[in-house]
Amino acid sequence: MKNNPSPRYFWSYSVCIPNLTTTSKHEKPSSKHPLSSSMH
Repeated sequence: MKNNPSPRYFWSYSVCIPNLTTTSKHEKPSSKHPLSSSMH
């Protein structure tokens, strides 16, 4: 029963964390390569 919320929590983290990391990584290259940001 406790395994039910587990996947949901993991999904939230999987989506939130990567999103933050991508934004952070794209923030720097965005300045140098605006095309990369547009593509992604």
